[in-house]
Amino acid sequence: MRLTFIDYEEDEEEEERECFTCKNVLFIGFPKSGKTSIITRLAKNEFTLYYTPTRSIQIFQSKGFTFYEIPYTYEFHHKFFIQANIVCIVDQVDDEWWRKFLKMIDPKIPIEVLWLTQKSKADRHRLFTIDCLENTGFESLRRALTSL
Repeated sequence: MRLTFIDYEEDEEEEERECFTCKNVLFIGFPKSGKTSIITRLAKNEFTLYYTPTRSIQIFQSKGFTFYEIPYTYEFHHKFFIQANIVCIVDQVDDEWWRKFLKMIDPKIPIEVLWLTQKSKADRHRLFTIDCLENTGFESLRRALTSL
């Protein structure tokens, strides 16, 4: 996949150039929680009923975002950091997995955490209720991702 970019003309002044940055958005959660469906809906506005388990980190790029899907079965044995701007927790993760995950995130970059659910839950700060099949709740999620 190609990274979205803005093409500038050579004679354009510096002040007129738009500032373009690509945000890294990580999706984490238990298996079968809908991480792939959410990313596919955000990136391509598509949905499928077929389920294929994610085996390793998947990367999707779309409209100024790089979406990383990190499967719950992922082993954190690498020595590099992922630069995360936003972390979306789909339903939940357990404490031990969260601690391992945080060791993988570049500590120099502040992260925003969003909670995504397809079920009714008690009010939680930055909780977005979404449904991939019905395509509901995605407009508010897109606005939040863009504003962070």
